[in-house]
Amino acid sequence: MGNSHYTLVAMLAASALVSGCGILPRMAQQTTAAAIAPISTAAQAVSQSLAAASHNLAVSSVAAQQTARQVSTTAAQTQALARNTARAAEQRRQQMARVTERNAALKKRIEDSPIEAEPFDILPAAILAQLTKNQAALQRAVQKEAFTAPVGETIFWEDSGRTGTAMTEEESPLGGFVCRTFVQTVRLNETEERGRAFSCKSLDGVWEPPLTRTELTQ
Repeated sequence: MGNSHYTLVAMLAASALVSGCGILPRMAQQTTAAAIAPISTAAQAVSQSLAAASHNLAVSSVAAQQTARQVSTTAAQTQALARNTARAAEQRRQQMARVTERNAALKKRIEDSPIEAEPFDILPAAILAQLTKNQAALQRAVQKEAFTAPVGETIFWEDSGRTGTAMTEEESPLGGFVCRTFVQTVRLNETEERGRAFSCKSLDGVWEPPLTRTELTQ
């Protein structure tokens, strides 16, 4: 009993000494800290990853919104272009219909009139010489219309792919006479020739031959 008793007492004394000096609590704290440290590091890494993912998601959302706006804008522009194209085509169709109707009326007046319209040449003779007999008659007819048409109104003709116009550009009195500035055009082979002339109407109502002529360039 003697040795066992002393051994037990020594163990109790050592345990009391270790506990009283705080050795066990410190060891426990160190063990706990060592175990928690990797978990804390992993948690921080997860938190950073979540923050990065949230940032990327926000950036993607902004980019998606911008793309959606661009697509919407492009669609609106495409629709507007389609409407403008359709409107221009309809205006062109209506213009050609008016030209066709006016051509028919001019040709009928030419056929029904016993007296052909007097030449009132503004364009160069070399250009007028390229017109057919019917086209030359149409050019004289539109000029005859321009004598009495409102200022600014363009009278057209078209025949076999060629076109011509006559228009009163302005009207002004001169010494008691009515005077006008006329503009004529003829399009031959995709090239348009233009000319301007000034003339006055005599007391008997006849327009005098052009007093001045100017060949206009494009």
